[in-house]
Amino acid sequence: MKNTKTKKAIYWILDLALNVVVIFGIVIIIQTWIVAPFDVSGKSMCDTLNIINGECVNDYGEKIIINEVLYLFKEPQRGEIVVFKIPHENKSEEKYFIKRIIGVAGDKIKIENGEVFIQTKNSSEFIKLEEPYLNQYNKSNTKVYFEYNTEWEVPEDHYFLLGDNRNYSTDSRTCFDGTQTMSCKTDKNRAFVHKDIIRGKASIVWWPFKNMRTIKTTEYSELDN
Repeated sequence: MKNTKTKKAIYWILDLALNVVVIFGIVIIIQTWIVAPFDVSGKSMCDTLNIINGECVNDYGEKIIINEVLYLFKEPQRGEIVVFKIPHENKSEEKYFIKRIIGVAGDKIKIENGEVFIQTKNSSEFIKLEEPYLNQYNKSNTKVYFEYNTEWEVPEDHYFLLGDNRNYSTDSRTCFDGTQTMSCKTDKNRAFVHKDIIRGKASIVWWPFKNMRTIKTTEYSELDN
C-alpha cells in the first residue's frame, strides 16, 4: 500500500513537472515568434503613445505588445506603427526604435513648409499627407534638418519612418542618427529601414491598465487611386 502511494506521488510530481515544462515552452515560443512585450521610451511617439496622466513621458512609460508573426504573411503597411532594430548599429546590440511607417517601396516623399507630401508609384503628383495623429505642436510643423535632405525615394524592401512627435523624434529625416551627422549626405539610403530589421507591429497597449487599448493603423484615403 505504501509503495502504491509513493508511486502515485512520483507520477503526480512527474506530471506536474511535465506540464510546467510544456507551459514554459509555449510561453517561450509565443514570446519569441508570435507576440512580445515592449517598453516604450521617450517622447518620439506622443501623443499616440507614452502619454501618462495627460503628460508626454520622456522615459519608460507605456508597455505594449508587438505582433511578431504578422509580417510573415503580409508586408508592413503605411500608417502602421512598428518596432525595429536601429539601423546602422552594431548587429550584436539589441536596441530598438518605434516609429510610424510613412513611405513604402516606390514612394517619393517630400517635406515642404512643414508638411509631408507623397507621390506613390501609381500617382503622377505629390499629395499632402493628412496626419490626424499629430498634436497641435506638430501639425504642419514637420522639420527637415539638412537642406539636401528634403526629398526621398524609397527603394525596394525598405520603408521611410517618422515619429508622431516630430519635434522630438530621431527618424528617417536624420538617418536615425540623433547627432545629425553628415551620414545622410554621404549615403541617402541610410534614411530607410529594411524590412528584415522590423521586429513587428505595435498592436496593444497593456500598461498602465487604465491606458489599455488597441493601436490603430491610420488609413490615408487621400492617397487612394
